[in-house]
Amino acid sequence: ETYLQNLVHELKTPLSVIAGYSGLTRMQLERDAVNADTAEHLRVAEREAARLGRMVDGAGRVGLGQTAGGLSMRDEDAGALLADAAAFCEPVCQRRGNRVEASCESGLSIRCDRDLVLQVLYNLVVNASRHCEGRAIEMTARTAGDRVEVSVADRGDGMPEEALAHAFDRGWSGDGGTGYGLAICREVAEMHGGTIRAEPRAGGGTVVAMALPRPDGNAAGGAR
Repeated sequence: ETYLQNLVHELKTPLSVIAGYSGLTRMQLERDAVNADTAEHLRVAEREAARLGRMVDGAGRVGLGQTAGGLSMRDEDAGALLADAAAFCEPVCQRRGNRVEASCESGLSIRCDRDLVLQVLYNLVVNASRHCEGRAIEMTARTAGDRVEVSVADRGDGMPEEALAHAFDRGWSGDGGTGYGLAICREVAEMHGGTIRAEPRAGGGTVVAMALPRPDGNAAGGAR
C-alpha cells in the first residue's frame, strides 16, 4: 500500500507539468500568439513525458526500500538544476500568482539523481505556493561545508510548531494535503546520504533546506 501511494504521488508531478505546459501552449495557439515560449513549453512537456516513461519503466524507486545503489548518480550543475525546477513549476505558480526566483553560487555542482531531486524541488515549491499565493518563492543553492544546501523559502504565514515537528512524517498533514509530499522529500534526501529540515524564516514564512553531497564529498553511491 505504501509503495502504491508513493508511486501515485510521484507520477502526479510529471503529469501535472505536462498538463500545465500543454494548457499554456493551447492558449497561445487559440490566441494566435505563438512565440519562442511556445517551443520551450513543448520541450518541457516532452522532457517530462520522457521522465514519466523512465519512472514507469522503473516502477518507481522511492518507497521501495532501495539503497543508494539504485540511484542514477551524476555530477549535476546546480544552477541548471534549479533553472529546470523553476521551469517545471511555472504552470502551477502562474495559477497562484507566484514567481520562482532561483539563485546559485557560480560553478556549484551537486552529486545526485537528477530526476529525484527535481521531484523534491517541485514538491517543495508546490507546497510553498499553497501558503503564499501571489508572492515570490526563493530557490537557492549554496555550499555548506562538504555538502550543497538546496533550499526553498516562502513568505507565507509560516508553519506552527506542531507542523514543523511532524512535517516529514508519512501521512501527516496540517493543511489537508496527502501527507506524502514532504515524506517523499525526506526519503529522497536520505537515499542520497543527505538530510532535510524545515524551519521558520526570519521575517515570516518557512524555509525547507536539503543538504546533498558535493562531487568531491562522500556521495551515496552510483557511477558518474
